[in-house]
Amino acid sequence: MSSLILKDILLQKKAVLFTIGYSLFILIAFQNPVFSEAAYIMGAVASGYMFILGACAYDEKNKSDIVLNSLPVKRAAIVRAKYAGVLVFTAIALLIIGLMGAVMKGIGLPVPQRYIGWPDMAGAFASLGLLASLYYPFAFRFGYIKSRMFNLVLFMLVFFSPAVLSEYLKKQYSRENLEQAVVRLVALPDWLVGLGLVLAVLALLQVSLLLSIRFYKQREF
Repeated sequence: MSSLILKDILLQKKAVLFTIGYSLFILIAFQNPVFSEAAYIMGAVASGYMFILGACAYDEKNKSDIVLNSLPVKRAAIVRAKYAGVLVFTAIALLIIGLMGAVMKGIGLPVPQRYIGWPDMAGAFASLGLLASLYYPFAFRFGYIKSRMFNLVLFMLVFFSPAVLSEYLKKQYSRENLEQAVVRLVALPDWLVGLGLVLAVLALLQVSLLLSIRFYKQREF
């Protein structure tokens, strides 16, 4: 499985240069206090998701599925390698943007306002894990080309679902009840909220992995 992950990394060596430039852009562009606290997470998630999509795109371009399935490699192992790659790509994206932030602060630039921290890492992992758990079942069922439409729908959901969810909650619950729920959530320790998110995403990834293995075993090449 490690060789399959290494393949996905080596095929995207040039993407590392893009990630360095993109991380620099995010850290400079997101100076507004409203966004600056989430700059590390947003930069790492965008870069990590591009690594995930890039690995699938290279597989499609090089017809890797046909080659791999002609070898004595179990299909389940191919799928598990993709999911394990999410952790690797998240680590690479966090390492790059974390180093960029440290260098920028080290030479005295006014941005970013702080170094990367554990909440950023947990947030990036939870976000990328969520995106991967939604994307991979479609990719393994329909392939990279056909699943591109899903990406468009996914990004629309990411942008519009908070507003839709907010309106739904306002209709279902009174303003006082919503404010009390927010106050109770904010009062929880950060580590407890982060742990809950990570555990929820791990459970979702496990369900997604089982679905992807089932879909990939049924595909014909």
